[in-house]
Amino acid sequence: MFNPLLSRAQKENVPAPSLSFLERSYPDTLISGAIILEYKQGNKPPLVNASGIILGLPLESVETVGAIKTIAAKERPSALIIENKETFYALGSPQKGEIALPYDCFLYSGGYSNQAAAALIRLLSASGFCLYHAGDLDPDGILILQNIRDMAEQPVTPVMMNAAVFDRYLPWARTLREGALRQLRKIRDDTRAISGIAELMRRIEETGCGVEQEIIDYRGE
Repeated sequence: MFNPLLSRAQKENVPAPSLSFLERSYPDTLISGAIILEYKQGNKPPLVNASGIILGLPLESVETVGAIKTIAAKERPSALIIENKETFYALGSPQKGEIALPYDCFLYSGGYSNQAAAALIRLLSASGFCLYHAGDLDPDGILILQNIRDMAEQPVTPVMMNAAVFDRYLPWARTLREGALRQLRKIRDDTRAISGIAELMRRIEETGCGVEQEIIDYRGE
């Protein structure tokens, strides 16, 4: 119930109240694609997602998985990590068939990844997947990319996170508060060096605006 409000507060750099009294936490995430989840216990048959449907996995289940493979047995498969749930459902659902993208797997990060999403990011990396990320075109969107790279411990390629896409959707952008713009200071030099990121940061600073992922059309990707 509190997630939308807390996410907005985080984006605007507004201090959020402590919710430590909510002791129970059950992190989960969503993944899709024609993949095979192999369990750490070799005597258990793997979970084969032949139809590529969206699977909801709590942390408890993720922790039983030892490796992720593709049904096509690709040597270097690809996974697209998606920041926002609406976009994940648009891109990662095989039943919709609206947008065909060249990725073998889709993972919902939910903004700054919870424990379940973080564990799957590390699993995908350890399983030999090339990682891509699509997120908001704002300071936090770039910081989430940086955070995913840190968890994966490998390069993560941003998808449609550049100045050209930003300018295309600028008429529908939202104005950022000063606190949100200050988040740009947290972006490290190694992240700025990723193709397209430095120019995107410059346009964010010049306009004081951010573009939400949900309005981006990925059919031109």
